[in-house]
Amino acid sequence: MPAVQQPQWPDTGDLERALKQISTFPPLVFAGEARSLQAALGQVASGNAFLLQAGDCAESFEE
Repeated sequence: MPAVQQPQWPDTGDLERALKQISTFPPLVFAGEARSLQAALGQVASGNAFLLQAGDCAESFEE
């Protein structure tokens, strides 16, 4: 899938070297994990599960 909204890189050589290096790293998320998340979110969407999202800017249940 092409990245269609990319900035203009001042040094494309640096970009190519960085892309080559990170292409050798293991994936951040494995396909099975993504499929499990998709299934769990499907349960949420159908009303059979609850999604709790938390973070440093999350609101309390009272809000």
